[in-house]
Amino acid sequence: MTEFIEFCNDNQGFISAILSFFTILISIIAVFVSIHTSRLSYKKKLKLEYKIVYGVLQGSGDLIPLKYQIEATNLGRVPISLSFIGLAYKASDGTVKRLVNKLSPNVHSRILNVNEVAEVPYELSTEQELSGKDVFVMAMEPNGKIYKQTKRQIKRQARSKI
Repeated sequence: MTEFIEFCNDNQGFISAILSFFTILISIIAVFVSIHTSRLSYKKKLKLEYKIVYGVLQGSGDLIPLKYQIEATNLGRVPISLSFIGLAYKASDGTVKRLVNKLSPNVHSRILNVNEVAEVPYELSTEQELSGKDVFVMAMEPNGKIYKQTKRQIKRQARSKI
């Protein structure tokens, strides 16, 4: 133990350099933690779901599909403005084509507050319109940021909930 004390007394510059290095390292870590913490309050997260709504046929009591429904849930910490929520597909020329609900075209754009759910219904006839196309659920912000989920991701989520 006395040898260590003598070493520290004889090499004060070396010990000061080591302490300075650790001080700078801890300061850099503190800066990164504070930047990360400051960004948490502005975090955006959107959950997209695709559902088939069933109903009971009068008389027979059979379940029949009534409509498709797209749901977007704001799981983030700030409101999200969405210019489009719904189904989309990729055309043969590579562009993304949005499928607008013909009965109520105004339901596709809205502002979602925190923990709010937006629902966009589609008729069953849209299935015939989209047959053979690569369809996915999409939400788009006015600044161009796109949230999307493919059929494969939706099926994987459905299996995990069972």
